[in-house]
Amino acid sequence: APAAPPAPPTPRAITGNAADCPAAAYPTRRSYDPGATSYTWTLPGGWTGTTTTNNITATEPATSGNIPVSANNACGSSASQTLAVAVTPAPATPGAITGNAAVCPAGANTYSVAETAGATSYTWTLPGGWTGTSTTNSITATAGTTSGNITVSANNACGSSAVRTLALTVTVVDTAVSQSGITLTATAAGATYQWINCTSNAIISGQTNQSYTAAENGTYAVIVTQNGCSDTSACLAVTTVGIEDDGALSSIVLYPNPSNGHFQFSIDGSQVAQGGKLEIYTVEGKRIYQSIITQTISDLDLSHQASGMYWVRFYNGQTILTKKMVLE
Repeated sequence: APAAPPAPPTPRAITGNAADCPAAAYPTRRSYDPGATSYTWTLPGGWTGTTTTNNITATEPATSGNIPVSANNACGSSASQTLAVAVTPAPATPGAITGNAAVCPAGANTYSVAETAGATSYTWTLPGGWTGTSTTNSITATAGTTSGNITVSANNACGSSAVRTLALTVTVVDTAVSQSGITLTATAAGATYQWINCTSNAIISGQTNQSYTAAENGTYAVIVTQNGCSDTSACLAVTTVGIEDDGALSSIVLYPNPSNGHFQFSIDGSQVAQGGKLEIYTVEGKRIYQSIITQTISDLDLSHQASGMYWVRFYNGQTILTKKMVLE
């Protein structure tokens, strides 16, 4: 009697991706051998797919495993051919974002997350008006004036993670300034102040109050610091310094002027009763003297000051008189 045909030989190598993503269907597992009339495929636990042909479409969960296949005919089954498949899931959600949550406008701040296993890149989003870009686990962002969330997700070839979020608060400094004559007042209350001369771009020594009364005509601004953030106001022009008032303070007299440093000023008793104040400034705006006026005639010794021109200002809270004083 003729010999029975043999069972098929072991199928040829399985073709198809050896590295896949979860939950995706891959119709690429193929094997072939002459003499086979059917094939038996075995999938790892949790995988789905079935066929008796030499081509199987398998949907994979997040578990790796081996795919064996054997060839069959009426005389039996072959040994198995196997393909090991590594399934790479999308990355997990990144850990907590580190970095400053309370920031100042225009400040550069760095934010980062720990390296996420399996991630090949990261996607960052910033609040509106912020600038910065990165595909790594760290980003340097320049703050705008709007508070909001910074988010990051981790990516690889199989997808992206859920986002990690950090709420950011921008401290916007109130730099509004009001003007009444030659006196400028910052609107922000309870802040720290430093008045500056816009013409020379220099700070005015000693002028750290909420209000500043100009000693000479010019343009002035204030640096306001609130909650650790500083910003500078717009420059405001003062143009009426030195215009003497003909009203309540017109009775004030300063003499001799020029002088070698010893001056005398007089004022009528009604102004003394109103608690007027005397201040003396350099032409750069530095205050070198101040005193409450308590008597009608007083001596003023400025002989220890350098020769030159100074501004003398008398005011009682409502009316202001400014005069030039010259030390020879």
